Parts: sequence; structure tokens; C-alpha cells
Amino acid sequence: MKITYCRQNPKASICEREQPHPPEVGSYVELAGIFHQVRRVEHVASEAIAYVMPD
Repeated sequence: MKITYCRQNPKASICEREQPHPPEVGSYVELAGIFHQVRRVEHVASEAIAYVMPD
């Protein structure tokens, strides 16, 4: 499944990754050496968009 990680405000794509499952809301992911908290996940067909905020 392709996951696109984005900032919500201002909306901007950070990166895309192939993962077996989308992240859960409230979990943390490391993107470009910085930990981000997942705030919202939207499922679109076989892909997902995860909105994150730096911790």
C-alpha cells in the first residue's frame, strides 16, 4: 500500500512510502530524521494519505 505523508497546515507532501498497513492515528513515524505524530489518515482506494505534525 502506498502511503503519502503530508503536513496539514500548510498542506505539503513530505514523502511517500510503501507499507503493508497505514499508520494509526496518534502513532509516531520518522520522516527525514524527524519524528512526526500522525493526526489523521484518509484511505483512497489502495492508497492512504497520512497527515502528520512534527513532534
